Amino acid sequence: MEAMETRPMLTPRQKDVLDYIRDYLVINEYPPTVREIARKFGHKSTNGTVGHLNALMKKGYITRLEITARGIRLVESRMLANAVTIPAALRVGDRVVIECPPSLSLAEARVFAMKLYQMATIARDAKEKDEEGGKEDE
Repeated sequence: MEAMETRPMLTPRQKDVLDYIRDYLVINEYPPTVREIARKFGHKSTNGTVGHLNALMKKGYITRLEITARGIRLVESRMLANAVTIPAALRVGDRVVIECPPSLSLAEARVFAMKLYQMATIARDAKEKDEEGGKEDE
Protein backbone atom coordinates (compact mmCIF):
# COMPACT_ATOMS: atom_id res chain seq x y z
CA MET A 1 0.00 0.00 0.00
CA GLU A 2 1.23 3.48 -0.86
CA ALA A 3 2.19 5.87 1.96
CA MET A 4 -0.02 8.92 2.46
CA GLU A 5 1.33 12.14 0.98
CA THR A 6 2.25 14.78 3.51
CA ARG A 7 2.57 18.44 2.66
CA PRO A 8 3.56 21.44 4.74
CA MET A 9 0.83 22.98 6.89
CA LEU A 10 -1.07 25.98 5.56
CA THR A 11 -1.69 29.25 7.34
CA PRO A 12 -5.39 29.98 7.93
CA ARG A 13 -5.40 32.50 5.05
CA GLN A 14 -3.65 30.06 2.67
CA LYS A 15 -6.26 27.43 3.58
CA ASP A 16 -9.02 29.97 2.88
CA VAL A 17 -7.52 30.77 -0.54
CA LEU A 18 -7.12 27.07 -1.38
CA ASP A 19 -10.71 26.33 -0.28
CA TYR A 20 -11.95 29.23 -2.41
CA ILE A 21 -10.09 27.88 -5.46
CA ARG A 22 -11.57 24.40 -4.90
CA ASP A 23 -15.10 25.76 -4.43
CA TYR A 24 -14.77 28.02 -7.47
CA LEU A 25 -13.66 25.04 -9.57
CA VAL A 26 -16.64 22.96 -8.44
CA ILE A 27 -19.14 25.71 -9.19
CA ASN A 28 -17.67 27.08 -12.42
CA GLU A 29 -15.69 24.12 -13.81
CA TYR A 30 -12.66 26.40 -14.33
CA PRO A 31 -10.28 28.13 -11.91
CA PRO A 32 -10.55 31.73 -10.71
CA THR A 33 -8.21 34.46 -11.93
CA VAL A 34 -5.73 36.10 -9.56
CA ARG A 35 -7.85 39.27 -9.69
CA GLU A 36 -11.01 37.34 -8.73
CA ILE A 37 -9.21 35.83 -5.73
CA ALA A 38 -7.90 39.27 -4.74
CA ARG A 39 -11.42 40.71 -4.94
CA LYS A 40 -12.84 37.84 -2.85
CA PHE A 41 -10.35 38.48 -0.04
CA GLY A 42 -10.51 42.27 -0.18
CA HIS A 43 -6.98 42.81 -1.49
CA LYS A 44 -6.57 46.22 -3.10
CA SER A 45 -3.96 44.83 -5.52
CA THR A 46 -3.05 41.35 -6.69
CA ASN A 47 0.32 41.38 -4.85
CA GLY A 48 -1.06 39.81 -1.66
CA THR A 49 -2.90 37.19 -3.66
CA VAL A 50 0.20 36.34 -5.68
CA GLY A 51 2.06 35.89 -2.39
CA HIS A 52 -0.53 33.39 -1.16
CA LEU A 53 -0.51 31.55 -4.52
CA ASN A 54 3.30 31.39 -4.48
CA ALA A 55 3.18 29.90 -0.97
CA LEU A 56 0.59 27.33 -2.10
CA MET A 57 2.83 26.44 -5.07
CA LYS A 58 5.92 26.15 -2.88
CA LYS A 59 4.02 23.88 -0.45
CA GLY A 60 2.80 21.69 -3.32
CA TYR A 61 -0.94 22.45 -3.27
CA ILE A 62 -1.24 24.17 -6.66
CA THR A 63 0.63 24.77 -9.89
CA ARG A 64 0.25 27.79 -12.15
CA LEU A 65 0.45 28.29 -15.88
CA GLU A 66 1.77 31.84 -16.04
CA ILE A 67 0.71 32.35 -19.66
CA THR A 68 -3.03 32.18 -18.95
CA ALA A 69 -5.33 34.15 -16.64
CA ARG A 70 -7.03 30.97 -15.41
CA GLY A 71 -3.84 28.96 -15.06
CA ILE A 72 -4.25 27.77 -11.47
CA ARG A 73 -4.31 23.96 -11.16
CA LEU A 74 -4.89 21.96 -7.98
CA VAL A 75 -2.36 19.27 -7.12
CA GLU A 76 -4.48 16.65 -5.36
CA SER A 77 -3.11 13.53 -3.73
CA ARG A 78 -3.11 10.36 -5.83
CA MET A 79 -5.73 8.89 -3.53
CA LEU A 80 -8.16 11.72 -4.34
CA ALA A 81 -7.37 11.88 -8.04
CA ASN A 82 -10.10 9.38 -8.97
CA ALA A 83 -12.42 9.67 -5.97
CA VAL A 84 -15.04 12.20 -4.94
CA THR A 85 -16.79 12.73 -1.61
CA ILE A 86 -20.58 12.93 -1.81
CA PRO A 87 -22.22 15.40 0.63
CA ALA A 88 -24.75 14.89 3.45
CA ALA A 89 -27.78 13.08 1.98
CA LEU A 90 -25.72 10.18 0.65
CA ARG A 91 -23.46 9.76 3.67
CA VAL A 92 -22.86 6.40 5.21
CA GLY A 93 -21.04 7.14 8.39
CA ASP A 94 -18.92 10.18 7.69
CA ARG A 95 -18.79 10.00 3.88
CA VAL A 96 -19.25 7.98 0.74
CA VAL A 97 -16.46 7.84 -1.79
CA ILE A 98 -17.28 6.97 -5.39
CA GLU A 99 -14.58 5.91 -7.81
CA CYS A 100 -14.72 7.93 -11.02
CA PRO A 101 -13.18 6.99 -14.34
CA PRO A 102 -9.50 8.01 -14.46
CA SER A 103 -10.25 10.05 -17.59
CA LEU A 104 -12.16 12.64 -15.50
CA SER A 105 -10.27 15.62 -14.17
CA LEU A 106 -10.79 16.43 -10.51
CA ALA A 107 -13.06 19.35 -11.42
CA GLU A 108 -15.12 17.08 -13.71
CA ALA A 109 -15.33 14.46 -10.97
CA ARG A 110 -16.59 17.05 -8.48
CA VAL A 111 -19.21 18.27 -10.95
CA PHE A 112 -20.25 14.63 -11.44
CA ALA A 113 -20.56 14.27 -7.67
CA MET A 114 -22.66 17.42 -7.33
CA LYS A 115 -25.01 16.32 -10.12
CA LEU A 116 -25.31 12.89 -8.52
CA TYR A 117 -26.07 14.53 -5.17
CA GLN A 118 -28.73 16.76 -6.76
CA MET A 119 -30.38 13.75 -8.45
CA ALA A 120 -30.34 11.78 -5.20
CA THR A 121 -31.84 14.72 -3.31
CA ILE A 122 -34.64 15.08 -5.88
CA ALA A 123 -35.33 11.33 -5.71
CA ARG A 124 -35.33 11.37 -1.88
CA ASP A 125 -37.69 14.38 -1.79
CA ALA A 126 -40.04 12.72 -4.30
CA LYS A 127 -40.06 9.51 -2.27
CA GLU A 128 -40.81 11.43 0.95
CA LYS A 129 -43.61 13.32 -0.83
CA ASP A 130 -45.08 10.03 -2.11
CA GLU A 131 -44.90 8.53 1.39
CA GLU A 132 -46.65 11.58 2.85
CA GLY A 133 -49.30 11.40 0.13
CA GLY A 134 -49.92 7.73 0.89
CA LYS A 135 -50.49 8.50 4.59
CA GLU A 136 -53.18 11.05 3.69
CA ASP A 137 -55.07 8.38 1.71
CA GLU A 138 -55.26 6.04 4.72
